[in-house]
Amino acid sequence: MTFPNGFDREPGQHFSGMPPMPGGIERAPARPRDLEISVRLWIAAMACYLISGLLNAFVYSGQIQRETYAELARQGFPIQQGMTTMPSTSPALSVLTVVIGLALWGLFVLRFREGRNWARVTLTVITAILVFFQLLSLVLTLTVMPGVALPLAPQILSGVEYLLAIAALVFAYRPNTNAYIAYQQRTAMGR
Repeated sequence: MTFPNGFDREPGQHFSGMPPMPGGIERAPARPRDLEISVRLWIAAMACYLISGLLNAFVYSGQIQRETYAELARQGFPIQQGMTTMPSTSPALSVLTVVIGLALWGLFVLRFREGRNWARVTLTVITAILVFFQLLSLVLTLTVMPGVALPLAPQILSGVEYLLAIAALVFAYRPNTNAYIAYQQRTAMGR
């Protein structure tokens, strides 16, 4: 139940809905539903990132590079002989990048789930930067290289990934989540 103040408790009421324990010790609150929804949205975004990364590594990497160089040559950019046939990034390096990215992302999501505000802030900053570069990439693709036919599946997955991440951020800053993280910070500082 949500009360008029936006929290799942009345003003002055403890998280558990119970009076404080003897000695003034407050019961540890359960994780709010909004926080759990945010975590699930992050996990879904991570799944999209994994699938998109694997598709780009094993299916589309050479195609994207060839079409990009060909379009730049058509537009009159100086392309050295042989650039359009150069091997693209190795799939092993691409997979390693995806694995490292997922490991870090997963670490931040787990720490956020534990109520760590620094992890929430890190996820926010990284999401903002990635969304900015995704939008920049979209604008450049549509304006500078309109002849490049980028594979549709990774583009859709990336779009879904960023929409899920934005939705996760919305739930990460809901009042219940804010109250939970504030409580976790207070207890971590020994207050």
